[in-house]
Amino acid sequence: MLDWKEIKGYDKNKDYKWQEGVELPELNEEILIQVTNENLPDRAPFVGSFKRRNDGYVWMIISANDGMTFYEVQDGVKWARFNRP
Repeated sequence: MLDWKEIKGYDKNKDYKWQEGVELPELNEEILIQVTNENLPDRAPFVGSFKRRNDGYVWMIISANDGMTFYEVQDGVKWARFNRP
């Protein structure tokens, strides 16, 4: 069973490493990420990672359909570590 964690209290004005009390994965760690919204409430999780851009800003990168989608790190996103088969 996966241990899903939900991002709560993320402050985009603080550095990723200085988010006190917010459980976050390591940068560049391959994880499952679930991003839902009112248009896609049952969207399946995707493999992705959190990466730092050259300007220091951190994005969630989700790989799907032979492409990548970039999302801002935000409250309500769920993530989980998994073991590769």
